[in-house]
Amino acid sequence: MIARSLKIALGMLAVSVAVGAHAQEQVLSNSVRVGYYYVTYDTHADNIHGPFVPAGVNLKVQDVATPYFAYVRRLTSHFSVELAVGAPPLTKTEGKGPAKLGSVPYNGQVITTARWLAPTPLFLEFGAELGRGANFPGAERNKNGSGRGAIFAHAGGDWGDSSSWRAGLSYMQTSPRDRTDDTIDLAGNDVTNAFSGKSRLWVADLVWKWAPNGNPTRQNFKLQTEYFQRRERGALTYDLTGVAATDAYSSRQSGAYVQAVYQFLPRWRTGVRYDRLDSGTVDLATNAIFLDSTNTRPSRVTWMADYNSSEFSRIRLQIAHDRARGEGKADNQVFVQYQMSLGAHGAHMF
Repeated sequence: MIARSLKIALGMLAVSVAVGAHAQEQVLSNSVRVGYYYVTYDTHADNIHGPFVPAGVNLKVQDVATPYFAYVRRLTSHFSVELAVGAPPLTKTEGKGPAKLGSVPYNGQVITTARWLAPTPLFLEFGAELGRGANFPGAERNKNGSGRGAIFAHAGGDWGDSSSWRAGLSYMQTSPRDRTDDTIDLAGNDVTNAFSGKSRLWVADLVWKWAPNGNPTRQNFKLQTEYFQRRERGALTYDLTGVAATDAYSSRQSGAYVQAVYQFLPRWRTGVRYDRLDSGTVDLATNAIFLDSTNTRPSRVTWMADYNSSEFSRIRLQIAHDRARGEGKADNQVFVQYQMSLGAHGAHMF
């Protein structure tokens, strides 16, 4: 039987780099994370043999749990510093079998303990975040404090030597005040509306990756999908600078996408994506005489292929069948794109 252990410190300073983020993305400068890790083992030793060892002696490693706290300072859209604090879990090995070994109690007794960190059959992650909530679906707040809260849970693991997966659930809530929206009313006029109330968002996601023997250099495949549902309830003011008619408002909207990308040669990839939105159920109350609440379901199918001549350049062909303008109105789109990076680029901000 081989025992392995790795000590971990109570405090840990970690640096993370986000590659490929959009330059215009607005990020939080500060966030707090609270989590709880639970690790389950399937590690045991059955029918241990040796001199003077009676029959039926077994060992079983118990499951462990530990809390997790972190403060994250986002310095740029690509760079953040994390200060994490947690209690290293205490792994216990329990004896199973005879009530006693000689005169020493054995069955159910803790034989060894170790604080260690090691790969586990199932990855589990739980967390919570607080933010200002200034971006959609929130709105800018003229006061201090948190305007948005989110919780999430992820589970994942390996599937054989070549595949891995991760699934997750997330929930976010914010309370926008006078969130403005420019639109066109039923009379064809450009108007600005304002919403105040509660906005809740649920997200379910799944990622599956494949690479021969875990090596993605020559070939790899990635399947990714997400489902979103947003519910809002509050008050809507129609034509903020004109009629300014305020009444109750509620909506339930959803969307989803699924995409697959396959690298069949070291520099060549191809992929397909399907995305769809559902405007769902919208209750405008008396403002329904001014605004359109017709249910729409825009969708799009996209195929792409790209060639990376180097880490600094890419040639991309994309073909899309877009039904964003409504039922029966389709756009067929062809894009040819050449990307080239010189000096500072997404992965290296100087």
